[in-house]
Formats: sequence, C-alpha cells, structure tokens
Amino acid sequence: MTIDIEAPSHLTPKPGQHYFLSQPVSVHCLENHPFALGAYAQASCRLPKEKGKLAFYVRPYNGWTKLLRDRCIKADDTIHPLLFLEGPYGHTAPLHTFDTVLLIAGGTGIAATLPYILDYAAQLKRQTTKTTRVHLIWTARPKSMFSIVFTEELSHVLECEGVKVSFFCTGSAPVSPIVSAKEVDVGSETKSPGADIHFYDGRPDIRGAVETEAGMAHDCSTRLAVVCSGPGMMADECRLAVYEAMKRGCRELRYFEEAFTW
Repeated sequence: MTIDIEAPSHLTPKPGQHYFLSQPVSVHCLENHPFALGAYAQASCRLPKEKGKLAFYVRPYNGWTKLLRDRCIKADDTIHPLLFLEGPYGHTAPLHTFDTVLLIAGGTGIAATLPYILDYAAQLKRQTTKTTRVHLIWTARPKSMFSIVFTEELSHVLECEGVKVSFFCTGSAPVSPIVSAKEVDVGSETKSPGADIHFYDGRPDIRGAVETEAGMAHDCSTRLAVVCSGPGMMADECRLAVYEAMKRGCRELRYFEEAFTW
C-alpha cells in the first residue's frame, strides 16, 4: 500500500528521513505511526502550481494500517483521508562520497533504500557525486511489488547510468547467487532495454554479494558503502559479511543500517 502526501513548501525531503503519520478523525486518532520516506518529488521553482510529494510504502498489519487497507479495498480506488504529518527525523548517510554503493533491502525495507537511488540520480545529473555504481539487491515475496514501487513516475532511475537492480522473489526456497542465477522471464515488467534489471527466484546470497563487492573495492582501491534495510536476520547476515570483509583487509568499507522495525 502506498501513502502519498503533498509536501509542505518549506520541506526538503532527503534519504534517511522518517516521518510520523496520524489520522485525526479516526478511532486511532491518538496514535502516531512512523514510516521511512520511500520516494519524493520536490516542488518546482519554475512551476509554482506543481506541488512536492512524499511517498510512503506500507505493509498493512493490524490496527490503523489494516483499516486503511480495508477502506482502499472497499472503495476500489484511491482514498483521500485527512492525515497529519510530523517530521522529518533521522539523518542522511553520505553515500555520495563512496565510489560504489551496495543497497540491500528486504520487503518494505525498500522504502529506506530507494531515496538513495533517487538522490544518486539527482547528484549524477548535477555532477556532485563521487559514486559511479549503485547495486540494489531487493527481496520480496510477490513480483508485483516491483511494479508497485517502480511506477512510471520512478522508472527513470532504473535507466540511470551505473544503476543495477537484482530483484529476488522469495516465494521459492532456494538461495540464488547474484552472479550466476537463472533469470526469470518477467515480460513487460522490464522497463527499458537499457535498464540493468535482473529478476530471480529464491533468496539472494547476501554474504557472497558483499564479498564480491568488497573484493572489487579492495583490488581497485575504491571506497564501498553497504546499506541494509530489512528484517533482523538479513541485517545480521549483512553485518557479519561486512565484518569479515574488513578482517580480510578491505578497510575502505563502511556499513550503514536503516531502521526497519520500530
């Protein structure tokens, strides 16, 4: 489920931010719900009527998010409830100072990593980033989640120079190595022939992916940033892989962990 909110003109959305949402006219009116900023579009200075937008990707559980989902299903369309926005909170990791960025996301953890790809695309256009390569490894159960997030509005980042996306559908049990896994036929889901997007069945070999990127960074004397936003077991595996890579001598490696649960 996606929640889109018109951004106040004074707000400057950035990667790493999170906000609290609440619904005043609701049985849950006293509850504040934290969500990572998933995507954003800033207001245009040249087009005053063009408003900024904040997007939050939400997995409905019980309580308020379940009520919102049920309302959407019942309406069979977009609903427009009154929501209060509080924030931003959090901080932005300086990923633009690294040569290579490895983003690892699990499920709705994509909300914390996608803004860094948007920021990379913007900084690449302004020539203000040192980064030349961004690899997103994203795991989710349904393949449909990919098209839900990478709508036509966001598909341009997939075609950005240096961006690679490996999407893993975890409905299948086998572990898929990043390099040699058999790609899944996704038909029209591939946005562009020029986009470097790969679809796999099963779970990714996170440790192998970190080892590969760390080895390349060590051999080329470049700096590598690893960002993880996912369930606890995924974060543990990623953290351990980074630690082992640093023990092997990859010193220009930094690990950033984005909050997945609150």
